[in-house]
This record gives sequence, structure tokens and C-alpha cells, in this order.
Amino acid sequence: MRGLALRSVLVLAVLGSSLAAGPGIPAEAGDLADKAAAYDALVPLRHLPHDTIFDPVMTSPTSDVVDHYTDFGDSAIWTGHYLAAEAFRFAATGDPDALAGADMALSGIERLF
Repeated sequence: MRGLALRSVLVLAVLGSSLAAGPGIPAEAGDLADKAAAYDALVPLRHLPHDTIFDPVMTSPTSDVVDHYTDFGDSAIWTGHYLAAEAFRFAATGDPDALAGADMALSGIERLF
């Protein structure tokens, strides 16, 4: 359970408040692993349009449809944080999805260069 808590904290640190509430995220208290999995599933859908982290703006506060992206200037640093989070998650859990996320982030960082 310690690894799941670390994973959740790291993912939340990377994404800040942009995922805090909204469609797809369990709002009620529940199993931490379920909440972490929900966040993990939303990262590629909402935040990685070019394999780097972007801040999505949704069509409405209750929508899960991305209208456009903003804050491109911080993409490199947040992608680095996401890469670190995925690396820690893979080290703690051995989850192949974490390795895939790390590979995706590395691909995006390589393109930034």
C-alpha cells in the first residue's frame, strides 16, 4: 500500500489541481488504489497530446472534452515531473503501464530537444 500512496502523491504533484475534480474521478472517499488508477487513466487522455504535459481547458466545468490547451511554457518541467512519477511508480510496483508512461514522456522530452 505504501507504493500506491507514493504513486498517488507523485501523480497529484505533477498534475496539480487541473484533475482535482471532474468527470472520471471518484469524488467520494474510497480506495486509494482506485483513485490513483483513475488519475493514471486520465493523464494520457487529458494532458499528453504530444507526449508532453499540457494544461487542458475543457469545454465546460463538468465536461471531459478538451477544448484547447494552455500553459505550453511549463510543458518541459511538468513532463519531467511526470517522468519521475512514472519511474517511481514502476520501481515501486513493476506496473508495465508505468513503464509505458515513462517511455512516452521520454519520447516527448526528446522531441523538445
